[in-house]
Amino acid sequence: GVPVFVARDAADVARMLRVGDSRSLVLVDTPGIALGQSRRALLEPLAELMPLVLALPATLSGQVQARLLGEHEGLCDALAMTHLDQVTSPGESVEQALRAQKFFWWVSYGAGIPDNIAAADGHALARRLLALDEAPEAPGDTRWLQQPGRAA
Repeated sequence: GVPVFVARDAADVARMLRVGDSRSLVLVDTPGIALGQSRRALLEPLAELMPLVLALPATLSGQVQARLLGEHEGLCDALAMTHLDQVTSPGESVEQALRAQKFFWWVSYGAGIPDNIAAADGHALARRLLALDEAPEAPGDTRWLQQPGRAA
């Protein structure tokens, strides 16, 4: 039930945003590019149109996360921590976000989008980091995402 549009370049994205309606969230999924390949030519025009949120998989090592963040320095406004269903603690991701001085706007647990994506909740992430709350037991168990609090 989610409308999908194909944009070949930033000009197409700009046209679609102008024609768009009152949607409060527009997700732009860029093509996958191997780590180490430049994304700047693709992302710089988009960064002029809208805030960019970099997906930071919680499953990556801290070293790879740091490299990914370095490659996107100055391009992304915030982060989305993904693949939370595959880790017991999101500590590496939080550490790298702090080093890069970026906030998490979104978190996702499981592949069921949009059901398994939520606004980041700083209190819930802190409780998970401190092992005050158990990690979700099954895909789709997003109870820990729904606690009130501020974005991380």
